[in-house]
Amino acid sequence: MRQAHFPFRALAKIIAVNFLKAREGNVGMMFAMSVLPILLAVTLAIDFTRASDEKAKMDAAIDAAVLYAATAAAADPNAASYEAQQAAAQKYFTSALGPLRDGISVGPISVKVSKDPNSQSTIISTATYTASIETMFGDLFKPTIDISGSASATMQTPSYIDFYLLLDNSPSMGLAATDADIQRLRTLTKDGPGGEQKDCQFACHIVVTNPKDSKQTAFRDGVNNTWEKDNSSPTKLKQDYYTIAKAAVPPILLRIDMLAQAVKSLTETAKATSVKSGLANQFRMAIYTFNDAVQYIASPGSTNSEPLSSDLTGVGATAASKVTLYPYKDGDIQDKTNFQVGFAALDALKLSPGDGSTSAKPEKYVFFVTDGVSDATTKRIQGPIDPTLCANLKNRGVKIAVLYTPYLRLTNNSYYMSNIDPFISQVPVKLKECASPGMYYTADSTGIAAAMNQMFHDALRSARLTQ
Repeated sequence: MRQAHFPFRALAKIIAVNFLKAREGNVGMMFAMSVLPILLAVTLAIDFTRASDEKAKMDAAIDAAVLYAATAAAADPNAASYEAQQAAAQKYFTSALGPLRDGISVGPISVKVSKDPNSQSTIISTATYTASIETMFGDLFKPTIDISGSASATMQTPSYIDFYLLLDNSPSMGLAATDADIQRLRTLTKDGPGGEQKDCQFACHIVVTNPKDSKQTAFRDGVNNTWEKDNSSPTKLKQDYYTIAKAAVPPILLRIDMLAQAVKSLTETAKATSVKSGLANQFRMAIYTFNDAVQYIASPGSTNSEPLSSDLTGVGATAASKVTLYPYKDGDIQDKTNFQVGFAALDALKLSPGDGSTSAKPEKYVFFVTDGVSDATTKRIQGPIDPTLCANLKNRGVKIAVLYTPYLRLTNNSYYMSNIDPFISQVPVKLKECASPGMYYTADSTGIAAAMNQMFHDALRSARLTQ
């Protein structure tokens, strides 16, 4: 149905003619003189409000059109040309705009889609429109109001990416994962072995590796729930704090357990994404744990010389079983968080990132997960990470995503309060300096999986408006 309009033009002409013919008194003359300007002001306001509303609708439609064009082109990144996507985007604009009101006309819509000359994995889409809107006093003044608009968008085509997971499995990752589990572990260790290491929330403490070693004579009776100071009763079950945590019902979750689960979840997300994109071997992963040394954890299809594996299911299974707390014996739990050896191992790979456009040119990401507290000298001088350790990788074009897993504040632990708490506020500051721009994350123990999946999704760039 056509929209009905009040006959402002005809009314204005009648008023003007009557005004010129009028011979009556001053009141009528003044009224007639004031009506025309008032009517003009009202109609101009209506014209410009209408033009503003229509422009907002057209801007929204052109935004939708460029996003549509970029997304459609990214689905066929190897196309010889993008004429079909351009034509489809023009139709999409018309559809998004909907039926035009009377007095509105839209000129030809220009849409251009191309690859970024500096990155063949990036699609650039631009579009412009022009339109005109008839005014109510067009016979007396300007007949139309002209409007125009433009928009552009970029879309990253499905990228090939290699992920290097650098995971902290040092003693501090043996901290119970939640406040509730901390209390459970403290209860189970309330007596300690021979009255030592009592009331402990760290599963890394009292790790027995050699029962015949006089320094390692702390055994726990699994039947009577008592500690023995020697090994004179070989029939008694020998357990360390880690074993106690795992044997609890239900098992006490440690931060290292949450990290292993998070890596498995990450591999599942990556595999689902790869299946959806239809690209074989789109993502490859390598797992490294570090403490006072680096441990490369081989996954199916990978070797020390070629650490990456595209078998994401296999990588996930490997993480679930082999990302564990590094084994320490009692009295040997310090000097075990050496960031330098971790980054040196990755530096030695001489990583050379590509633009992600093909499997031969993958982008390179390091996912670095840690509590950020260095403990790497025999004098046990603890402190935040030195962010210059990350510089070599970033200078080579490798992107570093950092996930900070803060300590739960151990106010009842005198060592923590004396040695860690004074500098703990600087830990996230230094880790953020290590991270590539926009790639610093933080999560408590129970949020590691969600954070690592977010890191993955942020590594995959999606369509976004640029203008």
